[in-house]
Amino acid sequence: MLYRLTQFAGEIPRRDPDLLPKGAAEVAENCDFASGALRSMYSSAAATILGSAADDFIAYDGAWFAYDDHTTYAPGPVDDNRLYITTVGKSPKLREVDSATVHDLAIPTPTAAPLVTVNTEPVDDPDDPLPVETVLFATTWVTDLDEESLPSPTSEPLDILEGTTLNVSIVDNAAPSGTRVNRIRVYRSATSATGTTGLYFVKELSVGTPLYVHDIETDPTQELIPSADYDPPVATLEGIVPMPNGMMAAFSGRSLYFCEPYIPHAWPRKYALRTEYDIVGLGVSGNFLIIMTEGTPYIAQGSHPDNVILERLDVNLPCLSKRGIVDMGLGVAYPSHDGLVLVSGPNPQVITRDIFDRREWRALKPETFRAGFYDGRYVFSYTPGATRITSMIDLTGEIPGFVRTDVAATSFAYDLVSGKLFYSDGTTAIREYASLSAAPADLEWKSNVIHLPVPQSFGVVRVDGEQLAPGSSFSMTIYADGAARTTITSLNQIERLASGYAEKWQIEITGAVKVTRVSLAGGPSELMGAG
Repeated sequence: MLYRLTQFAGEIPRRDPDLLPKGAAEVAENCDFASGALRSMYSSAAATILGSAADDFIAYDGAWFAYDDHTTYAPGPVDDNRLYITTVGKSPKLREVDSATVHDLAIPTPTAAPLVTVNTEPVDDPDDPLPVETVLFATTWVTDLDEESLPSPTSEPLDILEGTTLNVSIVDNAAPSGTRVNRIRVYRSATSATGTTGLYFVKELSVGTPLYVHDIETDPTQELIPSADYDPPVATLEGIVPMPNGMMAAFSGRSLYFCEPYIPHAWPRKYALRTEYDIVGLGVSGNFLIIMTEGTPYIAQGSHPDNVILERLDVNLPCLSKRGIVDMGLGVAYPSHDGLVLVSGPNPQVITRDIFDRREWRALKPETFRAGFYDGRYVFSYTPGATRITSMIDLTGEIPGFVRTDVAATSFAYDLVSGKLFYSDGTTAIREYASLSAAPADLEWKSNVIHLPVPQSFGVVRVDGEQLAPGSSFSMTIYADGAARTTITSLNQIERLASGYAEKWQIEITGAVKVTRVSLAGGPSELMGAG
């Protein structure tokens, strides 16, 4: 009798070991099945040392930043050197990558209205009186990055003759402490040729300028104020993600916010949308914004914040962990009560139904997940007991499966630029997960139970494969009716097994190795005749 195994996969916890499909594992640790063979994963490798221990961190194109709580970021849509960052419990920030300089993302608003008085007044001819107009003034603050604030309150209305020069006292003329404000812009009310009444730019001043003498002849009105509704982001903003067309999205509670396209410091309240449940996190898949909540998920789509449509998905799939949300490339994955959910559009799918039942899944404590993306796999650490464990959900092979690892990770960061996954163990050390520059790890793989219709005796075995590093280990133990029968340590040659009949057989492989085929037979002639 010949039994040959040429397909290998991870664990399927929802299935009893006696009922696993051929090639699935009762135990799979440090295994890579992407090629169809059974292969050791690469070990992790040292990447960098942070200045402080990190509960969470950012890895961005060779730059590293540590944080003391869950952090998300979006690369700047207008400058490659800027990251826009939200951290739970902190106000949103702008970080300059090359200098590591950090600023508050919110630009403060001048709180005091300008004081406007007449400086000089033209002589009015009673026979040909000059027109009288009512004017208002306001100011804004501008930063060294050309970010402009909301306007100040307007000055008291002042009726003046055409041609009057005015003293505009800038009450708020000092840059707010700790900000990057370096200029003041002055706006005057006017009605344009198209009939639009509003505030129009007339002058830019250096901060600290207390008085500006306005003459409409020398400083005519120019463009309409652009920042009239440039609300600063709320202090509790979190979960920031980049979107197409220069947009970014973030949330606070049940409110979903969008920045003004290509103006990341401005988050107009007029664009805000509301969900029925508190938002847990956000993700982006193609043109869809995925909104995960404590209840049903939502998707949103639009080319500009003013035309975004929010759609609630009619599925009971709440997100249990904001740190378990991962961009998988083909969609956004997150842990829910029934398994790992993948959303790429209007039809979310629980992609682990064939791997975990609800009982097995809940035993992993999905509310404790902290996750990352690695080569088509969902890599996550979790706390089913007192110790945090790291595992993978591997969807790359023909049979999806669960793979355990010997990594001790507390947080993950995927660097899209390098295509590498990094992790922290809670110290200052950051390591690259499954680094191609590292040695192969020792794997452990125990097969499904091989049921025979009647007790049989296998007399020989051959394992085709290779050791992945000079001097690396390999061993395979064959179990018969639950008891270890024979252990071999050689590849690519026929080995004898201890004699004896059994109805249930199982194979356990360990070492830094790649295995392409395992063949069990009654004798050598059966192996050689089968090719």
